[in-house]
Amino acid sequence: MPKYVLRMVKGGIIRYLSHQETSTAIERTLRRAKLPLSFTKGYHPHIKLSYLPAVLTGVATAAIYMTIETESPVTDITERISKAAPFGISLLKVWEVDEKFDLRSVADSYQYFLFLPKNCFDPSRFSEATEITKQTKKSRKIFLAKETYQHLSVSALRNYFMVKYFQPMDKSLSYQHLIKIMSKEKSLSEKGIYVFVLEAYKDGVPTSNILDYIGGKKHVRSQ
Repeated sequence: MPKYVLRMVKGGIIRYLSHQETSTAIERTLRRAKLPLSFTKGYHPHIKLSYLPAVLTGVATAAIYMTIETESPVTDITERISKAAPFGISLLKVWEVDEKFDLRSVADSYQYFLFLPKNCFDPSRFSEATEITKQTKKSRKIFLAKETYQHLSVSALRNYFMVKYFQPMDKSLSYQHLIKIMSKEKSLSEKGIYVFVLEAYKDGVPTSNILDYIGGKKHVRSQ
């Protein structure tokens, strides 16, 4: 049964959709594209697909990697999805992979770009030794800033600071913790802030590069 990896983009107003809402929008796009999708068995069949871990709501991303399975080979996935996708969601590339392919085998972190207004933020406030608490309904974890905001660098633009960092998928924390550290103000505001995930990585190598490399083998090809 053919299996494909899709790399999709979410931006504009669509970035404010939750992960579940984004998934629903993508699934509807796949149906409108009239792909010969493969479904699960049972009373409530679902499209056979899987995603990498989601980024936070409100974050634009060019790293929505997902797998789908089809009942027969498809050579025009890009064209079909491009015609069916809503404004704010688009397809960058497609790779055909082996049916045993595991998406998590080619990704372990995301690369973030954070744009902060100079008049409200000071990146020099950041310290790798800062302790950050992640509180969920079931657990409470404490990370050092250097563990979750890795290889952080800052570039000064005209009116903004561009903060670039890598974040492991198994140590995911909101960018809001980071801007709280860098904020000059006691009352935190996200006005003028823009956050973008450019790519997923595996051991420092872009996921798309890994898929391109795998694409040179007989059982995988890219579109």
